[in-house]
Amino acid sequence: IEEINPVNLEKVLQRLEAPTNDVTGGIKGKLLELVALANKGFEAQVINALKPGRLKKALLGQQIIGTTIRKGKYDRCKKA
Repeated sequence: IEEINPVNLEKVLQRLEAPTNDVTGGIKGKLLELVALANKGFEAQVINALKPGRLKKALLGQQIIGTTIRKGKYDRCKKA
């Protein structure tokens, strides 16, 4: 998923509805935390920092493979 924004959030969450035994909420819980920040005007990127060079490129503002959570007014926020 290249980008998450207020328009496509519900569709993305539906794709993440698979049952899990992860007590931390899995990726869905983490995503909702990032959406709460996006609702307050922050943007975030989810990247695989285990891939060599990817974290450095992200910190330098270079284009990388990952997901950007765009700032905006999200109806569904864990912590508004």
